[in-house]
Amino acid sequence: MKKLLLVTSDDNLISQIKTKINNIDVVQSLQINAINDYDLIALTDETRSMSEEFIKNNSVIRLHNSLLPAFNTSEPIKDAYISGVKVTGVTINRIEHSDMTGLILSQY
Repeated sequence: MKKLLLVTSDDNLISQIKTKINNIDVVQSLQINAINDYDLIALTDETRSMSEEFIKNNSVIRLHNSLLPAFNTSEPIKDAYISGVKVTGVTINRIEHSDMTGLILSQY
């Protein structure tokens, strides 16, 4: 059976997911040495502590609150607003390197 790990600090999202989705574990911080048996790890927050070896051995994606490569920061919505951007969006990218970069899978 496929299993997903979602890493987020959003308490509202955590409570919604835990009541509606099976086969998903939700945590607020990524404890790399405790990760095992997940088919996919999805990050919704900036996490900068993953090693190249961890990334190579796991399937990791990130949901980022900007249209990358613009505003690849820890506060992309605030940074877009301050810069006067009128339209922004969300990017889903596969994490391929420890600097959180990798193939963009989708943008909305």
